[in-house]
Formats: sequence, C-alpha cells, structure tokens
Amino acid sequence: MPIETFPHLDANKCLVRHSVLSGLRVAEPLQEMVGWTVTGIAAIFAVLLANLHEVRELVNICSLKWGFIFLVLSLLTGITAKQMLQGIVFSADHLLKLTEDLFSPEGIGLLSKVTLTPEQLSLELTKFYYWPMSYFVGRSAKKGATDFLLSERRFSKLFCVAMYASWVHFLFAAIGIGIITFGIH
Repeated sequence: MPIETFPHLDANKCLVRHSVLSGLRVAEPLQEMVGWTVTGIAAIFAVLLANLHEVRELVNICSLKWGFIFLVLSLLTGITAKQMLQGIVFSADHLLKLTEDLFSPEGIGLLSKVTLTPEQLSLELTKFYYWPMSYFVGRSAKKGATDFLLSERRFSKLFCVAMYASWVHFLFAAIGIGIITFGIH
C-alpha cells in the first residue's frame, strides 16, 4: 500500500493514517481464521448434540452441561468477532476507495464546487436515516468535519474490540472442550 499525501492532512497525520490502515489489513486473515474456528466449534457441538445419548454414557453430565455452555459462549463471541472483522475489512477498503475517488481530478473538481457548510452537510446526511441512526450519522459528520482521522481511529478501536472478542472465543472453546474431555469417565 503506497503512502498517500492529502491536502487536508499534514505529513504526520498522513503517516499515522497509512500506519493504521496498513495495520487493519490484519483483520482480513483474522476474520477468516475466526470463521473457520466458529465452523469447527459448531461442528463439534453438533456432533456431540446429535450423539447425546451415547456421549452421556461416556461423559459426566455436569461436565457435559458446562462444556456445552462454554461452547455456546465461544460460538457467540466468535460470531460477534467475525461480524466486526468483516465490517472493518469492508469499511477500510471503502475508505481507501472513497479517498481515491475524492482526491482524483474529478473528485477535486466536485469538491471545489461544494457550497454546503459542515453543519449543512451533516443535516443533509441525516435525512437519509431514521432515528437513532440519523443522530449517530449527524454526530459523526460534525466530528469528522474537524477530526480528519476519525474513521481510522474508530476502525482501530473496533479492531481492538474484535481482537478481544476473538481471544475470548478461543478461550471459551478451549475451556469447553477441556471440560468435556476431562469429564470422560
């Protein structure tokens, strides 16, 4: 990914933007890995559930219940992490494309003809959404008018939450499988 400079960002912010967006590239392989682990945990859960009668004879019932609880919690956190990571991958790609479009010769020509103030633009954008989304879009537009790295900052924070959710997903899966394994008679 080449380093791009923009008229509205100084050199330091261009470097920070480049670093953050380059770092968010990790979200794509992590999203794939989480997707496969969710599939694997779901398969383990399905096999155990489908053969519950036979499994109950081999595994302590208390261990089986707690193992199932942790496997379900693993699935929930894994699905949540995957959804967040998919959003980050899409949004980072969209942000790069939008920036490319806006700073193309056609985009610069269009931007030079815009007569809306940031407040008017914020109001125009909110008209496309119902409440509460209209509130969040308007608030983001107002903040984005003065903070040119707002999107990158939000994506990196969401990436942190997704990473934590994926770690919890892996931990719950290991605990659930461990409990069931150690519960074998």
